[in-house]
Amino acid sequence: MAEKMTDQELDELTQKVLATLTPREKQILAMRFGIQGDKGEIEMQMQEIGRRFEETHKRVREIEEKALRKIRRTK
Repeated sequence: MAEKMTDQELDELTQKVLATLTPREKQILAMRFGIQGDKGEIEMQMQEIGRRFEETHKRVREIEEKALRKIRRTK
């Protein structure tokens, strides 16, 4: 049977995962998936994020993919 996580355990896991990311990776994922906390941000397209970081959309995609790989490997 699957074990349920408490809110505290989920918070601890989230902090552990986020600690593996650079500030830039955190920002890009937050913009891409609309997870900027209480700011009510919406998901952004790669091109828009690229403009904000003065990067190409391809480079933003590379950064996003690297960050997601880090998250998947975190245990």
